[in-house]
Amino acid sequence: VRGRVRAVGEGSLEECQEERLAGVEGYGNTRDMADAIASLLSSGPSLSDLASANIRNATSLSITAFVSGHVFPPDTAGNVRGINQVGGMAIQIAQRLSGRQLQIAAESSTTAVISEKEEPGSNFDRGLILLQFPHLQPSRRRCDLCSCELALKIILNFLQESASSYDLSQFNVRVEICSDSSYVYKIVKDRANLLRWGSYSSIDDFVYGAGPTYLANPDILYPLSQYVVDLTTCQTRGSSGVPPVCIGKSVQVTFKHVSEVCSGRVSELTTRQMNEYARQAAMWAYDKDRKKGVGV
Repeated sequence: VRGRVRAVGEGSLEECQEERLAGVEGYGNTRDMADAIASLLSSGPSLSDLASANIRNATSLSITAFVSGHVFPPDTAGNVRGINQVGGMAIQIAQRLSGRQLQIAAESSTTAVISEKEEPGSNFDRGLILLQFPHLQPSRRRCDLCSCELALKIILNFLQESASSYDLSQFNVRVEICSDSSYVYKIVKDRANLLRWGSYSSIDDFVYGAGPTYLANPDILYPLSQYVVDLTTCQTRGSSGVPPVCIGKSVQVTFKHVSEVCSGRVSELTTRQMNEYARQAAMWAYDKDRKKGVGV
């Protein structure tokens, strides 16, 4: 695993509406993808623009994260049963955010972040966060679900960090998590279930309710649901002696399939690019473990 994060195809995506995609082969780099996705979204001002005079009357903010997970070596019939697999994940924030604040939020959320110094590595200025899978038993489904979990945690911490500099109490905040995983979408699409799961006092009390609990991967789904609760109540969970911070007048969290946000060729390119980022993260983690002699 060497060199910068690779993009799918060649060339750049300068126009993103479906009718403008003639001749576009793929995203040329991280910036192209971020620009392409952002242009599809009517997101209003970004948090990095809060001090700007021309948005002082704005009342809404949006943060959209595209997520993906992968395992390496991949699940194929050619793999020997019992082979050591590792997981990787990618999170791409569509809106322009402060790279420094995003880095602080990511690195305070988890030790699984792949540094910008690595090859490939995260690119916080472009909103790209690459991560290792931090749990046991990596699988494609678990990595996809975990990418949602960590995206929510990073966004929560980002809002908390922003609230220390800006008054967010009058803003209606919209958080969207977009995945191409049908497994993830089926689990997280019901907001009532997420709020119920997140209200449990501990994971021991967790009851999935739509089938065997183990199929829902509660070690990931439970904290994910807690972050949904924290966001929608507009309060962070203050540690001992530290009061909670208001992160918005209201915060709406929604999960969407990529096809609901992008259509046609854009959806295909976005899915391929996110899968490629996650695959590269998994390959980096595998190479790291191999060098350490883990599972070899």
